[in-house]
Amino acid sequence: MIESTPIGYIKSPWSERFGIPRQAGLAKAIKCSLVLDGPGDMTQALRGLSDFSHIWILFYFHETKGKSWKPIVRPPRLGGKEGRGVFATRSPFRPNSIGLSAVKLLSIDLSQKHPVLEIEGGDFLDRTPLLDIKPYVPYADMIPTAESTWANDSDPILNIDWKTQPPLNRCDREAIESTISLDPRPAWERGNDGAPGQSWGVRVGDFEARWTVLGGIATIFSLEPAT
Repeated sequence: MIESTPIGYIKSPWSERFGIPRQAGLAKAIKCSLVLDGPGDMTQALRGLSDFSHIWILFYFHETKGKSWKPIVRPPRLGGKEGRGVFATRSPFRPNSIGLSAVKLLSIDLSQKHPVLEIEGGDFLDRTPLLDIKPYVPYADMIPTAESTWANDSDPILNIDWKTQPPLNRCDREAIESTISLDPRPAWERGNDGAPGQSWGVRVGDFEARWTVLGGIATIFSLEPAT
């Protein structure tokens, strides 16, 4: 039996799976935090990490606990119609529910009860268990000649328009716009405007936003405090 003890947890604006970016580096306007409240001296364990601009994060897909995995999944990149082996995808439904993401390290705060690392972007559900942190080393980790065939290009980005101008601080506005611009709709609905009058809703931080899509433009027409 192999056991892992989380070293902390991840704070993000996404309390629901819907809306989480499909890759960690896409939502650069969004900031997440790693709170290291695990066993041992976390402050000493971070010594020297500030010398690196980027880090690898290993985490646990806690929302998939108890749910079975399948050897064949249907990636959103392929419209949810074509099957690929789970090891050829980044599906959260895996044999061991372990995730891996590379992110930019913005700061390390040692002044609080538990060390806090602020990072740029992320693809984490709020309160995701953090398993490990490793430095990103460009000469070894970056592979310029790497190929990914059907996942070479990023997904289309939706332009954002507001039907109203709600009073929001810059961080909240950027988080909402960044989340919706990455088009979190189901794979089979991306690339079109949906049915007439159709709208979608997503929770980001303390807000619930609803939007429509027309001609590649997402118009946010409703913004309410999250319940």
